[in-house]
Amino acid sequence: MKAIHNYLADKINKRHLAVATTLLGLALGVSGTAVAQDDYVSGTSSAWLTNDEGFEGYWKYCLTITWDVRNFGDKAHALSHVSVMLGLENCPLACATNYFTFDDTVGTSIGGDGCTVYYYCEFVCKGDPTMPVHVPTLKFEPCGTLCEPGTYGTVYVCFYSLAPPRLTYSLPSSVWIKFGLNVTSGKLEGLLPNCIDPTAAVEPSTWGRIKALID
Repeated sequence: MKAIHNYLADKINKRHLAVATTLLGLALGVSGTAVAQDDYVSGTSSAWLTNDEGFEGYWKYCLTITWDVRNFGDKAHALSHVSVMLGLENCPLACATNYFTFDDTVGTSIGGDGCTVYYYCEFVCKGDPTMPVHVPTLKFEPCGTLCEPGTYGTVYVCFYSLAPPRLTYSLPSSVWIKFGLNVTSGKLEGLLPNCIDPTAAVEPSTWGRIKALID
C-alpha cells in the first residue's frame, strides 16, 4: 500500500495531469483541462458493519464530497459526475462479482435551484474514461435531468462491500469531478475497502484494530 501511495504522490501532479488529459482528449476527440488542486473538491469517507435490509453483514461506506468550481470563471459548469479512485489497481479481487454492491439510488445533493439531486453508482474496473487516471473507480452520477447539481455543493453517497476497510486512507487526487469538459481532483480522507477476499477468514487481531478505529 505504501508503494501505491508513493506512486500516486509522485506521478499525479499538475504537469502529469495536464499531459494525461491532453492525450485523453486526443484519444476521445474532446478537449478538457485537468487541475490538480484540493481547493475545488475534497471528501471524507467512513465505514461500519450494517444491518440495512438486503445488505445485512455488509460493510457500509459513506462519503461526503464537497465541490466548488465557481472560480473557474466561464469554465465553471455544473457538476457532471463524481469519480472516486479506490487505490485497488493492484488488487485482482476488486473486479470480482459482488465485491461492491449498491442500492438503486446511493445518495443526494442539493441542486442548483434548491431541488434534491439523486445519484446512482457504477463500479468501473478499468477506470472512468473521462478521467486521466484509469484505475478501479466508483462513478457517482445524477439520476435523470429533472434536478441537476450546480457549480458548488455537497453530495452524500453510500455503497456496500463485504470487504472490510483499510485502517487508514488518505491520498491526494483520489476524488475527481467532471464539469463541462473540465476535470479536477482533490483529497479523500477516511476508510475504503481493502484488498481482502470477503469470504476469507480474518485474524481476530485485525478485526480488533478495525473495530477500535471505527469506534
